[in-house]
Amino acid sequence: EFEKLFAEYHQVKHAIAMSSCTTALFIAAKVLGIGKGDYVIVPTITWQSTANIVEQLDATPLFCDVNYDTLNIIPEEAESFIKKFGNKIKAIIPVHHSGLPADIDKFDQISLKYSIPVIYDAAHAVFSSYENKMLGQFGVMSAFSFYATKNLTTGDGGMITTNDDEL
Repeated sequence: EFEKLFAEYHQVKHAIAMSSCTTALFIAAKVLGIGKGDYVIVPTITWQSTANIVEQLDATPLFCDVNYDTLNIIPEEAESFIKKFGNKIKAIIPVHHSGLPADIDKFDQISLKYSIPVIYDAAHAVFSSYENKMLGQFGVMSAFSFYATKNLTTGDGGMITTNDDEL
């Protein structure tokens, strides 16, 4: 019932409960096939799980600078990594830092231009929106946290949202 209500609230087809946001990020990256030899762009400032899950999959995190004012990943910096490393980059994982949305329009453009999926780390963003749409609707998947310090808590736990039936 929680998954159904979460999906409805975020206006997505699917919400899949997990044991934590870390697990949600790991599973999201795993189902995209991220593994040995792959690179994934992550922000320099975030909880360690965003980068750790990349290493757990035997891939390499590329630490991308964040905006001084928002602490969100800088899309232009991410694109410079793509130009440098090309098809070795298999995903971008921006964090909606403290629930403040990353620049989704620019990440959508980058994703389309280079065919690189975006997984949003929305650990703090359950009630956040971007252009009047709930944040769980963006990217190929979003990962949420329900840890005790988050804005919606179940004591612990996480959730993946997606509109992709195959994923």
